[in-house]
Amino acid sequence: MAYTVTIRVVDCNSPTTLLAGAFIFAPGTTFSRTADVNGEAIIPVLDDFDYIITVRKSGVQRCDPAHPDHDPGYHDKNFVLDKSQDGSIQTVCLNPAPAPDPEGAECGGSGATIECFIVTAATGSNESREVTGLRRLRENVRAKSALAGRLIDAIYDDYAGFSPQIASELKGDTLSRTVVLESVVKPLFAWYVLAGKLAIGHAGPDTVQSGVRNLIDACPDYLGKTILPHLESIRKGEGLPKHAPAQFVELVPRIGQLPFATWGILDPLIRAWRSATQNLDPVDQVAQWLANAPIEALSLPDNGKLLEKELGALTHFFDFRPGARAHLGERLAAQWPHAEQALESTGFINPSQKR
Repeated sequence: MAYTVTIRVVDCNSPTTLLAGAFIFAPGTTFSRTADVNGEAIIPVLDDFDYIITVRKSGVQRCDPAHPDHDPGYHDKNFVLDKSQDGSIQTVCLNPAPAPDPEGAECGGSGATIECFIVTAATGSNESREVTGLRRLRENVRAKSALAGRLIDAIYDDYAGFSPQIASELKGDTLSRTVVLESVVKPLFAWYVLAGKLAIGHAGPDTVQSGVRNLIDACPDYLGKTILPHLESIRKGEGLPKHAPAQFVELVPRIGQLPFATWGILDPLIRAWRSATQNLDPVDQVAQWLANAPIEALSLPDNGKLLEKELGALTHFFDFRPGARAHLGERLAAQWPHAEQALESTGFINPSQKR
């Protein structure tokens, strides 16, 4: 059964300013609407809808902000829909994008400011679907498990070490941004969304299949045949051939030198492209990836009860593939012999399988 929500788009700095012509779409689908002269658009929502829409109001950019038709536009914003909004008007305000620096800032695109991280640089907005989606996923993981939250923080620490320099290199290079967006950012985002649905969303079959399709779509075969061999060479510690894309020469080796980034970025990239190009089951690939999470490299709480509580929260991430939980439990038991009781009580290891 469908329900409808009216979206009214306004300027965050001037809520009475209605943004006619704002573009409203559901990423990954063919659905779109354009706001009318009142800044409004009626959105029909199906029960199986992803509940996320993106609102965009682009402008006209020139490298000279003093030009009479220069308009930097607005930052994109994602908005979550739910059935409680049926029949209501929901106001979405967009933040104006600052004018570019005529002395060297990037011109063109949606008018979004390029910040210091790769995903923001590649997508062109710190309010892009990918940026806001990753931010939301990080918050959800932290809320579910302290151990998983610390793992995410460790990955981000690695990421923050190499990301600003690469983001700076991407600035002003449209071709490089496009390559990184299509070969790295989109596949990773689709992977993380699917992993989130499986591990913390406990999604049903239809939702999981939608996530699988999105992952396959994000990894087109014609790109995979070129990209995957380079990724696998880096994972093996081998050098890249001279004809490898410059973006991989710059990006991937830096990831491969960092243990948490290797698991959190490089490994899922390889698994995503393998799934699409070698007809592997993405759900199995996600399970195997989670089973190899470097949890043992994290610091553990000294309190046994607290450790048991944290492991108990983490165990539910594997409800969709209990075998993967057992694999991780076996690894943790070998690294944490003192935690055997907690691993056993939380279901990571089976007493009958102890040596």
